[in-house]
Amino acid sequence: MSVAAIADHVAFQSIAEPAWRPRPTRTRPASALGGQAGTVREMLLVLGTLTTAGQRHSMNKIVDFLAKHVPGAGYQLGRRNKEALVRLIEALRRESVRPLPEIALFCHQTENVLALMSAVA
Repeated sequence: MSVAAIADHVAFQSIAEPAWRPRPTRTRPASALGGQAGTVREMLLVLGTLTTAGQRHSMNKIVDFLAKHVPGAGYQLGRRNKEALVRLIEALRRESVRPLPEIALFCHQTENVLALMSAVA
């Protein structure tokens, strides 16, 4: 191959396939909850209208959902915040298994957990 042919080949190749490729953009959820904090808040709103058994069932679902998302938030949180988050979820779990759960306290603590997990976006 002549120098001119190699130069044409290199020029064509650099135009057809750039040496650098833009990084694919990753779409991150709005928070560690994957954008489902609104669903949890809706569940909190209807807790007062449910029977005690329904309240406990919904509360357990909320606690399980939040506990499942703690590991995803853990790497973004500091040690103290993660410990606080784990303590808050344990308190929610204790409240959800009580025979007569305190709905206002559960809702307030859940909002604290949501705020902490939303802050790690």
